[in-house]
Amino acid sequence: MMKRLRLVIIEDEKAHFQLMRRAVCKEFPGAVIDHFPEACSCLEAIERLKPDLIICDYLLPGLNGLEFLDNLRRKSNFAPVVMITGQGDENTAVKALKSGASDYVVKTGEFFRLLPGVIKKVLRERGLEDSLEISYRFVEAANRSMEISGLVKDFILIAKRFTGCSFVEIRLVEEGAPLDCRGCQFHRAPRSVASDPGPKNQTYFYTSSANGQEPSFPPFSTQTGSLYTNSMSPVFAKSLHAMSNGGCTLNEYESLALVPVRLGDSILGMVYIADEKKEMLSPLAVEVLERAAMELGTAVKRLRAVAELKRAREQLEDRVRERTAELALANEKLRKEVEERGRAQQALAKSTEDLKLFAYSVMHDLKSPTVAVYGLTRLFHKQYGDKVDEKGRKYCEQIMRASEYCADLIGQINGYIAAKHAPLRRQPALLGDLLKTVREEFSERLAKRSIRFVEPEADVEILVDRLAMTRLISNLVDNALKYGGDKLSEIRIAHEQSEGFCTILVGNDGAAMKRNDCEAIFRAFQRAKNSSGIPGAGLGLNIVREIAQRHGGHVEVEPGESKGVLFRVTIADPPRQSGFEKHCESARSSVNGEPTIAGA
Repeated sequence: MMKRLRLVIIEDEKAHFQLMRRAVCKEFPGAVIDHFPEACSCLEAIERLKPDLIICDYLLPGLNGLEFLDNLRRKSNFAPVVMITGQGDENTAVKALKSGASDYVVKTGEFFRLLPGVIKKVLRERGLEDSLEISYRFVEAANRSMEISGLVKDFILIAKRFTGCSFVEIRLVEEGAPLDCRGCQFHRAPRSVASDPGPKNQTYFYTSSANGQEPSFPPFSTQTGSLYTNSMSPVFAKSLHAMSNGGCTLNEYESLALVPVRLGDSILGMVYIADEKKEMLSPLAVEVLERAAMELGTAVKRLRAVAELKRAREQLEDRVRERTAELALANEKLRKEVEERGRAQQALAKSTEDLKLFAYSVMHDLKSPTVAVYGLTRLFHKQYGDKVDEKGRKYCEQIMRASEYCADLIGQINGYIAAKHAPLRRQPALLGDLLKTVREEFSERLAKRSIRFVEPEADVEILVDRLAMTRLISNLVDNALKYGGDKLSEIRIAHEQSEGFCTILVGNDGAAMKRNDCEAIFRAFQRAKNSSGIPGAGLGLNIVREIAQRHGGHVEVEPGESKGVLFRVTIADPPRQSGFEKHCESARSSVNGEPTIAGA
């Protein structure tokens, strides 16, 4: 249903007015037309009449058409004006358009036939302008609002001003929930309510309060699912009751529109618009409200997402605070444990240092009397051996062997403590220099048994603690001499280089070793089963492993098939500076004011 058109015609010639009125009523039946013979009285009544369109003649008594436009422009929300001008007076028409007229009509023979078309054109343009403006206001409100309550309040205010209706209400539900109103129930968006209503769970339907029956879709339902009418009483027997519990009660209204708030296929709520007067809602107004309801749905979704995000952030902050408090307690507990462990480590380090000093002291204190016993027994045996019987001489020999063993044991224990606790002083050293020292140490024993000591042809520089590495090789050579047996004829030394590591190989062709003993021989005070009668305390190979591990490496043993044993000692060999790099670092140290030592 269309809202009745209301026109104001300002024309001083009564005959012309009658002809214009006839032309307008023929095209717009039921139009309300107010006539004024001059402009001043129209200006006084214009606020009360609120016409949809004003038709004004240019030549009027008192104020002419242009002066009327100037006065009308000072009023807010003035209606569009169509100016009537004389034939050949196009300049006046141009002035009228510049002064705010929406269009003009020249009084010619076709004037009365053309007038209804001009009115339709101006009303259509004005409707489009109004709809664009109100749509912009709805969009602006949707983008400006930060809370749903404020958003709904702004939409209600704009809708009231736009439609002029006395009642506007918006009810929202959660996405996917049914919107139940005694007059209608929305579940999902309709596909096409005019041609394809679809099942109830996909469209909306309304039920008459009077008979409780479900009628077919009325002629005032739109293609997008809205319901509107400008004359309610013929449709329903008496009233349409909406939500009773704090909701809107649409009772005995004539103009009514129910516009769903959409987001895609989901219904988020309903916009209820009503007024006691008839013909308050035009199809264009309903179309504008439908677009606004879509903007409202998008804004509601956005604000709900913002609110959900805010709740999630608050929950996260609460969890973070709780977790932070738990971590603080855990950190405090850990700090106390670390402090206790630190104190325990300090006590252990002090105890270890005390034990090491005690061991050194004991070894030192034992060494002197052991050497004295050995020396005195040997002297006694030399000077008085012929004066004692055979049993006495055997006692002297046993005392010398025992004291010699004690002295050797004391030396090995000292070596073990030094290998485990003495600080490493790694520096570049030629393997050949270390082997030279070892060869000189065992030269007498090697020559006595005619054992070849084979060194590698190519020398290699390694980064080691010279004293510790010399002891490592010496222990391996000594082990070969002790356990190689009578068939031992060669001790061979070799080396292999790999990225970041250097491997020293010490092998012999003496007696074979059982594979079951390959791990046990490296334990402290652990000796092979065939070591009976061989001097030693079982610390030599353990010292080898300790030195290798302190150099960032390890030691392995590979027994031969029928004879011989091969020890592989792998140590970390980090890259060293070249001569040019040393020179550059020395220069930087000099620039920084640090003292340099030649040859360092």
